[in-house]
Amino acid sequence: MNSEVYETALSYIQLIEGRIVRVELKKDQTIDRDKMLENLAVYKKILDGKKGLFISIVDPYSVPEDGLRSIYEAKQRIEIKEAEAFVVPNLSSRIEVEYLTVEVQKHYPRKLFKTKEEGMLWLRSFID
Repeated sequence: MNSEVYETALSYIQLIEGRIVRVELKKDQTIDRDKMLENLAVYKKILDGKKGLFISIVDPYSVPEDGLRSIYEAKQRIEIKEAEAFVVPNLSSRIEVEYLTVEVQKHYPRKLFKTKEEGMLWLRSFID
């Protein structure tokens, strides 16, 4: 059963299928530090101290501000993630996500996919 959908300035966030957190980026966003921190607060609220499996659906027209890599690598974000699947529709966005998240794979598995179905299948492999 799916839980309530939380809307932030950046995304729609929902806890689905147990501990899978679905994060869908809104269209045409500038991704900045404050928006990322707002999302983090929602993640912590819905996970209630547990780690989650994340599926992040990237909007190809949204643009990250410079300096976001350190936000992705922040300890407080890493501590709540068991694995993360990114659904990335185009090559330029794939390159951007790859750059922003390359270091987090030292802490938890992360993988890029073309479809939500592929990402969900991969995340479900982490569920006991």
